[in-house]
Amino acid sequence: MRWLLILFLLAVLAFSIDMDPFSAEQIRTSGIQVTIEGEVEYPGVYTLEPYTELQDLLDLAGTKETADLDVLNPQTVLKDGDCVIIRAKDRPAGRVSINTGTLEDLCTLPGIGETTAAKIIEYRETNGYYQTLEDIKKVKGIGDKKYENIEDLICL
Repeated sequence: MRWLLILFLLAVLAFSIDMDPFSAEQIRTSGIQVTIEGEVEYPGVYTLEPYTELQDLLDLAGTKETADLDVLNPQTVLKDGDCVIIRAKDRPAGRVSINTGTLEDLCTLPGIGETTAAKIIEYRETNGYYQTLEDIKKVKGIGDKKYENIEDLICL
């Protein structure tokens, strides 16, 4: 009798599970949510296809004449949850962007060598753009003291 009850429960469980696998089309159309703010005509949250590049988002949002696009890599692949802030051209001169700076740019900062610069880039590629300047302290090797030395020399 116990075996019959167990068999019945397994049958009920088997028929209650949705056995339809996800199709590639369902996964492809799930989309990513990306926020864009700053020097754009239409700021807000956009739902985009996975692997959308920054240039496609800029085309949708429309950039203003004051937008500093020289510091952006238009081929950057966006991830779900990214927040892109387009800065104005009148950004303080001589500052290095922690969101778009190259390895060479970051190495010009006092106390930042190739290894730490690579960690800064790796962090933003893994986690998306830095949202505040202090977020750079999340990078291993950058503590309060090193941050104080570079704070006035960096920008987003």
